[in-house]
Amino acid sequence: MNYLQLYIDAFKQILDFKGRSDRTAFWSFAIISFIVSLILAAVFAPAAGIYNLVALVAGIMLSIRRGRDAGTPLWALLLLIPVVGPIILGILPRK
Repeated sequence: MNYLQLYIDAFKQILDFKGRSDRTAFWSFAIISFIVSLILAAVFAPAAGIYNLVALVAGIMLSIRRGRDAGTPLWALLLLIPVVGPIILGILPRK
């Protein structure tokens, strides 16, 4: 699947509590979101702040769906651990 399409799908499913997301969707959203945030911060900082708030909500929902795909949505609580949590969530195998 196209990585950009997975990134866009994360925003389309921003209120989807019941779906599932695999590792590819999780990492494509994380990497593209990071790049977009850097570009926006370099060009127009207030836009980067607004984008980061929207991407945060989309990222949390994606993490909940990713946790469900890995076996339990409680894995999304790993995001509270700054660096290690997203890495662990991103490498969990599918159940």
